[in-house]
Amino acid sequence: MSIESKRAPRGSLAELIALTIDRSSDVPIFRQIYLGLREAIIGGRLKAESRLMSTRALADELSVSRNSVTQAYEQLTAEGYICGRSGSGTFVADVSIDLLQPTRARGVEQTFAPPDDLSKLGKIAEHWWPSLPLGGRQPFNPGVCSLDANSLQSLRRLAQRHLLALGESHSSYSHPQGLPQLREQIAIYLRAARAVRCDAENIIVVSGAQQAVDLALKVLVDSGDHVWLEDPCYSTTRAAVESVGGRIFPVPVDSDGIDVGFGVANCRTARLSFVTPSHQYPLGVTLSLQRRLELLRWARENNAWIIEDDFDSEIRYEGRPLASLQGLDEASRVIYIGTFSKMLMPGLRVGFAVVPTRLMPAFLAARFLADRQPPMFQQLLMADFLAEGHLTSHLSRMRRVYREARDQLCKTIDRHLGDHIEILPTVQGTQLFAHLRDKRINDVEFCRRAADVGVALKPISPMCIKRTDAHGLLLAFAGFSQTEINLAVSRLATLLNSRETFASAKLNTSRIGSPH
Repeated sequence: MSIESKRAPRGSLAELIALTIDRSSDVPIFRQIYLGLREAIIGGRLKAESRLMSTRALADELSVSRNSVTQAYEQLTAEGYICGRSGSGTFVADVSIDLLQPTRARGVEQTFAPPDDLSKLGKIAEHWWPSLPLGGRQPFNPGVCSLDANSLQSLRRLAQRHLLALGESHSSYSHPQGLPQLREQIAIYLRAARAVRCDAENIIVVSGAQQAVDLALKVLVDSGDHVWLEDPCYSTTRAAVESVGGRIFPVPVDSDGIDVGFGVANCRTARLSFVTPSHQYPLGVTLSLQRRLELLRWARENNAWIIEDDFDSEIRYEGRPLASLQGLDEASRVIYIGTFSKMLMPGLRVGFAVVPTRLMPAFLAARFLADRQPPMFQQLLMADFLAEGHLTSHLSRMRRVYREARDQLCKTIDRHLGDHIEILPTVQGTQLFAHLRDKRINDVEFCRRAADVGVALKPISPMCIKRTDAHGLLLAFAGFSQTEINLAVSRLATLLNSRETFASAKLNTSRIGSPH
């Protein structure tokens, strides 16, 4: 059928628009007809004001039921692609097809440069995307946890309880701060285990620590404000600061943690300091008491804020976990951030922030605008898991499991890689910092080659901002069996003992130069 004009004789519409019906497809027949006609209209093969065949005639041509064609026509009519005229038939509507087609001049298609359609934030996010950690379960990738049979059984039982009780409580939105019963249990746990000063009213439930960081930066940092970051630091934190326009001021880390005196002497008026005081990421050192007090004094005297990321402090192998920095804060200048991702499992996506009362309205509004509310099911699950004492028992068992994994990794590396790698001992956390003895080895290039043989390492140099002396690897050992550890170390040994060199790639010590 030619349908270039309203009075075209009837013919093969299906042949004209290359419409075929695939009866083996999962797509309903009426949907196939709708999509075929819609594509022909958008593509210009069916011109505006062209008359379509009747539903009966097209059904006969396609050997389908008339009802399928009628449904397709009704959908096209509802979306404005065709219109029916009483006594005249059905016609293609004028949908300004030219606006959907590439602009052409004298028959030659014009080409255009990609539009500059990203915001300032979008450009920063696009810049950081290739280097953000995306997870995976290859040794020695961080973000992997062990979940033993006892904890798994408890979680399944509690999940079944709340699935059976699923009802009206889930049929409406809840408060962005989180469920009161979970916040109360988190407060009880933090006061006992981390010496945090808090009650349920100071706690906001978030979808992991990264969301808490994002909220804090949005609430506290304006574009151009200076932010202290430990040097080296977690690259994702650096990306988050850049995303809000913060001006990063790197503060070196030594054996006592972040050098507060350096920060005060060179950038006293910073708006905020981001620290990992109990177990510095990635070097693993602990912030000394003297520097904790100096940091709190700086924040108090300069009306500044401190974000304390307490990411894995519960996993300690000698003595009790260290008390939090927030517990020493008399002036309410510390936002304390924690997560159950490291304690239990990342898949739950439940974290928390302890927020000073003065900041709570702004944090709650930011939480509402970002994600409305935390998932209710996970909150109910975690509230019971805490209330029944399962988390405390789980952590006690995991400390033994992780200690064995740490010791196994240290022994295996010393046996097979001792000439190449020096492991720094750790009494806390689920990862080890390792020096490369040969300073000519580029840690970035070595990690890239290790990934090719199935071993996930993190190089230290890209975590640095200005310093150039931090050169090595980060190896996480939680969640991996002895067999996995031994096999991964064997592959690294083969790699390091080969005649290959790893100095070919230029050292990527920072991502300075990202757009602002």
